[in-house]
Amino acid sequence: MKPIAVLLAGLIMAPACAAAIPEKMDITEMANCTAAAMKSGDRALWNEWLAGLKKRYALVYPAKSAAEIEQYAIGRVQDKRKRLQGMGIDSTSANRDYLAKNCKS
Repeated sequence: MKPIAVLLAGLIMAPACAAAIPEKMDITEMANCTAAAMKSGDRALWNEWLAGLKKRYALVYPAKSAAEIEQYAIGRVQDKRKRLQGMGIDSTSANRDYLAKNCKS
């Protein structure tokens, strides 16, 4: 598993785009959206989605430490990244399109 610094190294700094993460979004879809945000080129957006996902996992797994939650969240995001790539969603613009279509309230 790659450390988060390696994952973030590929992100391009872009203007922040505030995302309203839907409160009732399914946790699996939230991981998909976090994976798309990772490759969207917007670091602030990625951080927002990752923080939301970690918060949700912390509710599901209250016995896990913050470090374990971080590791688990990154692992799930990497899995979802591979899934999106398999669907042909690999470019920055394709990931932004995925976010716009699937990750809004």
